[in-house]
Amino acid sequence: MAHFSLKVSMPLRRPLATAVLLYFAALVCAAFLASALNLTLFVMVTVLGLVAIFIQRESHSVILLCVLPVALGFLVMWHQQIRTQTVADALGTQTCMISGEITDIPRQQYGRWYYTVQTSSIDLPEVPQSLRLRLFSRTSLNAAEGDQVTVAVTFLEDTVSNSSHSRTNLLADGIAARAWCLPSAEPTVTAADAFSRIRFFPLTVRRSIIAAMKATLPSKSAGMLCAMLLGDTDALDQSVVRHFRTSGIGHLLAVSGLHVSLLAAVCTRMTFRLRWRPRQSYLLTMGVILLFMAVTGFTPSVTRAGIMHLMALTAQLFHRNPDPLTSLSLSLLIMLLVRPMIATDIGLQLSVVSTVGIILFADRLKSRLTHRFHRNPSDRSSTLRKKIKAGFIDNFSVSVTAALVTMPLSAMYFGYLSLTAPLTNLLCLSPAMLFLLTGITAGLLHAVPIAGIALSFPFRLAAAALAQYLDSVTALLSGIPLGCANASYPYVPFFFAFSGGILLAVFLLIRRDPSPDRHRYAASAAFCAISLLLSSAMISHKALHTGARIHIFATEGGACVCARSGVRTMITQTGGERLELSAIQSCLDAEGVRTLDALAVACPDGYHSGLGDALIETYAPHYCFCGDSADSLSRFPVIGKAAGRSHTRLLPLGGTVKLPALTLEMFTDRQGAQWQRFTAGATSVLVCPDNGDCALLPPGYLTCDVLILRTPPTHITYLSAGAVILTGEPDEISLTASRLRVKGFRHLYPASSGDSFTCEVIDGNLHIQVNR
Repeated sequence: MAHFSLKVSMPLRRPLATAVLLYFAALVCAAFLASALNLTLFVMVTVLGLVAIFIQRESHSVILLCVLPVALGFLVMWHQQIRTQTVADALGTQTCMISGEITDIPRQQYGRWYYTVQTSSIDLPEVPQSLRLRLFSRTSLNAAEGDQVTVAVTFLEDTVSNSSHSRTNLLADGIAARAWCLPSAEPTVTAADAFSRIRFFPLTVRRSIIAAMKATLPSKSAGMLCAMLLGDTDALDQSVVRHFRTSGIGHLLAVSGLHVSLLAAVCTRMTFRLRWRPRQSYLLTMGVILLFMAVTGFTPSVTRAGIMHLMALTAQLFHRNPDPLTSLSLSLLIMLLVRPMIATDIGLQLSVVSTVGIILFADRLKSRLTHRFHRNPSDRSSTLRKKIKAGFIDNFSVSVTAALVTMPLSAMYFGYLSLTAPLTNLLCLSPAMLFLLTGITAGLLHAVPIAGIALSFPFRLAAAALAQYLDSVTALLSGIPLGCANASYPYVPFFFAFSGGILLAVFLLIRRDPSPDRHRYAASAAFCAISLLLSSAMISHKALHTGARIHIFATEGGACVCARSGVRTMITQTGGERLELSAIQSCLDAEGVRTLDALAVACPDGYHSGLGDALIETYAPHYCFCGDSADSLSRFPVIGKAAGRSHTRLLPLGGTVKLPALTLEMFTDRQGAQWQRFTAGATSVLVCPDNGDCALLPPGYLTCDVLILRTPPTHITYLSAGAVILTGEPDEISLTASRLRVKGFRHLYPASSGDSFTCEVIDGNLHIQVNR
């Protein structure tokens, strides 16, 4: 009988850190899986762990240390998912009265108001009375944080984006459900008492800081400063967001551990310069960190960094050397014990991964670079030059390490690989910190009576110049053709994984090969890997920016939308009775399309049955979406015949269809109106139904590049679009255009039957070509 042995190369030096990080990783992986699969994985991991302990008894402690956190993570996530689903099933889409306390600053965005309410009573049987809700309202409730509110609401089903990150982000914030405040309901608001005002004092400070920054700096600089300092993105320019994310420094627009580290360093250095005792300095810094955590709303990344710094300062108070990895694990453990679903927060995941990477690899890279550039002991450079060189090496080591270790997560969540992220971090990290310091100083001096404007002028000027520098650098680097690779294409992750595999294999070979030529091998492997990455980036950039477009064929009754991105093509029909197949075929032939990835037939009538039959016969789509009714298949004889094909799948119309670099979202609101939103590359199109209500839409639907409609839906001002395409009869188009101009829409394109439009976003600008 064969004897299996589990050999451990080295003992685990930090058991707590290992267990907590494995538990966190298991929670993150389990969040993307169904509850039944999580329970199955829990059983499998537990059984395999017991078998491994039975086979290799002398290593049972190491096995338990690795197996138990993973099994516990799947079990805890399964319990949380079951609990969340139970609450969602109990609430459904019912209408009732709720009473509760507003626990966050109300926000106005996309033409609606957002409130976070901790309920004390819900007028529904068999429903938990204490829940944290996200409340939407068309008009202001005239309530602030700490106020008690009683209002009639309708709960919303979270079926719009079941597989997206929006729902997991809500759960990470502890929000159990979303509700819509009924327009006809008159809310009852009770002002906060003295105790509530004390509890929500940090939020009052936050509101005052935001108002002071907006009054001190220009609008663009103020929006950037509020986002970087407090995470408030209401006044942030969308072009800044796009440039920062594409160039790889989008993390600067969200408060994170970097801001806590800067705040702690500034407080400690200032108190040391004032000759304070170390104990007094550490206590003051701890108080400032606690206040900053409260002002930022205890966001996960800030809470993690704050607890880490508090532990480090506590260790220094008792003359102990803090261990960063242990402090990270303890802070993470505290947060996961309080709220396990916080593991699904994207900001926390990026923060933890970057911190672990900096702890493990940044010092090694720094020592290598220091040894490389300071190996001459007779160097007589000036002290200032040495400090500049040491600061550059330190900044470079941290920036490159953080950018590299977070690149896979950025590719998974945001759909791109920013190859310029190390360079952008190197060029923008220090100026961003100076921008924060000068902006805060300008806001503080501006509040000084009488002389505040004069005192703050130099700092305001410096902050505006730094903001312009950050915007210009990110805009320049985000426009580099090979700077950002679209990770949604299949071959880009393949090339990325293949390049990483080459580097890993060569690294392992070099460690075993003591020959002097090993560095040449490493350089050759790195050159091959970088070449593969650059070639994949070039291919994906060309496919993204030259092939991502949406064709719209207008009719008097609606439109037909053909979305293309790279080699992917999807067609949907949204109405119209005089749309000829030849127009679609000519467009597809010009694009070189030979097969369709998906076809969605939204109108199951006789005319669309024939058009759908012709498209299926000609292009044989992989997926067919043909309606929710049971008799839909009988209306489509060719679709019914195609159901027997191995490459065609029949699916009900609804939900979200996600293909690489191409997405179709179909949302049916409570009034039965069906909205469709296409995304092809960087271009997004929203198709509005007749008599729809924009107030019922999810926030993600309210902004788009192109809006297609025949009659304006209710509350059209909630929508934000770069251009509007109008379909229908000429009289209807004229009336609709006049109504839209009154509402503030300027870029209107009236469409006659047979007209077609080609829409694409190039370098951040929307281009529409009209073909009549």
